[in-house]
Amino acid sequence: MVAKTVGHPLKHNAVISNMTNKLDLIKILVAKFRLAIEQTDKNKLTGSCINFPNGSCDDVSILLAKYLMENGFFDINLIKGGFDNKSHNWLEVENYVVDITADQFEFTESYIVASNSDWHNQLIIHSRIKPNIDNYDNHTRHLFLEAYDAIINNLSN
Repeated sequence: MVAKTVGHPLKHNAVISNMTNKLDLIKILVAKFRLAIEQTDKNKLTGSCINFPNGSCDDVSILLAKYLMENGFFDINLIKGGFDNKSHNWLEVENYVVDITADQFEFTESYIVASNSDWHNQLIIHSRIKPNIDNYDNHTRHLFLEAYDAIINNLSN
């Protein structure tokens, strides 16, 4: 089934369709957000997002969570995990693995959206939290929102 994209019913170019498969809908939203990040002027991004996708998994996952929430997905956790003394963070959305920075590792895909990921299953999970920009101090929240607005401005229709 083909998704139809329309402007602003859920605030930002929401994907509207008769799809019953949430996985397909999440894939579309993640692909759009990923492309928008890649098209955003790095001077308008903040913190680790400047080096996207390398080392930006925490900040970018928080921004992606905001976008997914604005598009109707609320069952979202930020997973903080790691392997070999390295940390890595990704989202769990409606029980799906959503990793927008997978290509900083040795994946051929730039991101992963799947019901299961053998690679993620091998990681040690340190915490699972609800991502929320409002939980940060005023300065950090401001930086997140500036970066988010810059990314949103690059979303394709």
